[in-house]
Amino acid sequence: EEYMDTLLKRRAEALQIAGYSAQDSGVQAVEQEIRESKLFLRDALRAKKMVDRGNHLLADVAPTSGLSFQLATKSPPLAFGAEDGDGFPDLVVELVRLVSLARVR
Repeated sequence: EEYMDTLLKRRAEALQIAGYSAQDSGVQAVEQEIRESKLFLRDALRAKKMVDRGNHLLADVAPTSGLSFQLATKSPPLAFGAEDGDGFPDLVVELVRLVSLARVR
């Protein structure tokens, strides 16, 4: 979150140097985009913590299963963003099973 605040300040400074004021629609659009990005990153961090908790529980319940959860993103092919048009991919949780290479052959 601190990184995003710094990014917002630097972007605002760069726009002011370029001659834009804080009231310009371009500056406001950039600020809105950064706020939305912060919300997405906050949600991703929260989801990652839940996935980590799930992996700890899974390790306790089935330690030799080779199963784990991982956080991933999903977006339409050739596009970055979710289908609802917010510009961000959907967060999804995948169940992964680790299989040795010898077992695959």
